[in-house]
Amino acid sequence: MGGRNGRANRCFRLPANQLVASRAATQQSIAQWRQLLLDKEIRQPLKQAYREIYLLTEAEINTKTYSNRFAAHILKQHQYMTLAKGRGWRGSLAGAWDGGDDATVSLELPEYNLRAEFWANAVDSEEAWTESGIWQYVSTDQVRFSPVGRRLPCHCAGLN
Repeated sequence: MGGRNGRANRCFRLPANQLVASRAATQQSIAQWRQLLLDKEIRQPLKQAYREIYLLTEAEINTKTYSNRFAAHILKQHQYMTLAKGRGWRGSLAGAWDGGDDATVSLELPEYNLRAEFWANAVDSEEAWTESGIWQYVSTDQVRFSPVGRRLPCHCAGLN
């Protein structure tokens, strides 16, 4: 594939430890990386410098302990749980039994001493479950952070 000026796009790899370090990158350092990649016409093999940045919204600052940013979406439960587990989250499928409507997943972030939870609940409608009693769909809700080992939420402003 041709890049600007007819040159082939180059693939640039960062050492593995820099992929992890990117979690703590500042907005300014991310902008500098993006500009460097553009200036040098470097094509990344996977999305790093141009991946999403989630800054706190006014609503998240006001609620203090949770985010509704990803709430109110209807997802296919098996696909949701497969994607979440593939990214290191833990959770169980929700089913049509007493107490089986919770499809919340959680992720331990030991480098920050945090646990993230993405709340989701079964969408209860007539014949909306599989033969084994697993709900077909879930509705997303809040994202919350708490210190590892505690259920008390952290203030969102402390996470920015």
